[in-house]
Amino acid sequence: MRLPDLPGLELLQRWQQQGRMTPVAILSASDSSLDAQAAQAAGALAFISKSANSDELRQAVTRVLLGETLPVPQTSDKPQLTPRQLEILQLLAEGLPNKSISRQLGVSEDTVKTHLKTLFQELTVHTRTACVSAARQRGWL
Repeated sequence: MRLPDLPGLELLQRWQQQGRMTPVAILSASDSSLDAQAAQAAGALAFISKSANSDELRQAVTRVLLGETLPVPQTSDKPQLTPRQLEILQLLAEGLPNKSISRQLGVSEDTVKTHLKTLFQELTVHTRTACVSAARQRGWL
């Protein structure tokens, strides 16, 4: 889904506009059912999480090559975050710097940084802007 040059779903849509009839499965680090739904809406026959074991992966690829559309995996898009992390995420979305977040919550800046690191890992992002964007895409904000 997240390719270096072009988002995977955009690439898939371009292929379809060009009339390419190749069956496509999206392989992603995401386990989000929202991402899976977006992939299928873009024309993918399947959405396979990288957390799938080798048998699941083999079966999914075989079924896609046979032209079968696989059901969207049902996963919880609820964050596995603490209430404090959700508070920090909300303040991050408001554009507050770490120092302001720490003052508002009565915690140290190091604590804010630790929570941000966890948020970045949970959302597989590297910047504050990407963190807020990914959280909004998942409906967490």
